[in-house]
Amino acid sequence: MKPEKAVGEVVRAARKRLGFTQNELAEKANIERDYVSRIERGTSSMSIRVLYRVGPALGMRPFALLALADQVTQGPASKQPPPAIPPRRR
Repeated sequence: MKPEKAVGEVVRAARKRLGFTQNELAEKANIERDYVSRIERGTSSMSIRVLYRVGPALGMRPFALLALADQVTQGPASKQPPPAIPPRRR
């Protein structure tokens, strides 16, 4: 599954779980309703700036939204370990 589609599925599921319409989410995130629709359908990618508006509007941190989308792209059968974060250089 394409990442845009996975993010869209997570956004739609979170929005519906909260009982928001696309209009309500758009207002909370300060974006256009048609942009919410395109995000949910996976036909538009969110910028980092918009991710930082949509996540909190849905009651989640931006990284959590992306982590859930990553799980959607990997599928439930995937047992891949998370990628290692390189140590900070001093």
